[in-house]
Amino acid sequence: MKGSWDTLKFWRISDSKCLESITAHDDVVNLVVVAFDRLVFTGSVDRTVKARKRELVGKNTKHVLVEMLLKQENAIMSLAVNPIAAVMYAGSSDGLVNFWEMEKHFMSYGGVLRGHKLTILCMAVDGNKVLSGSADKSICVWRREEGCPHLHIDAYWAQQTRQVLGGGKESR
Repeated sequence: MKGSWDTLKFWRISDSKCLESITAHDDVVNLVVVAFDRLVFTGSVDRTVKARKRELVGKNTKHVLVEMLLKQENAIMSLAVNPIAAVMYAGSSDGLVNFWEMEKHFMSYGGVLRGHKLTILCMAVDGNKVLSGSADKSICVWRREEGCPHLHIDAYWAQQTRQVLGGGKESR
């Protein structure tokens, strides 16, 4: 699986054959994540997050659009998934993190996490915590507890970030 300008491609690894090519978005596909019973989530500069699932169409299987999860004013720049809690996160160029929770049939919108002033460049999940890194030179950490909203528990700024990421030394 690979994203490109506006296309999502699925490849067979054994012989490097492209099995499927989908025009997935109206602009650059920044991110591709697979989770929750092989749903394929894509995020794009076209300001959308979409979910696809492989289904039988006629005699062939194809990845069909299940739902557009988000259409907003800002580009989607990062995606992360918590497979245990069944939560998917999308960071965008406005510094916000939107999230969805898996329910019986599909994803339901959970809300937005605020803590950054600029583009969310990367995200990661560690147990019940989600971390986001931003162009504002900060890392935010949220903790998710069962049945409770996300709690913003910490933020690391430029000097602290170097120490956290660089082992306590000034690294560039």
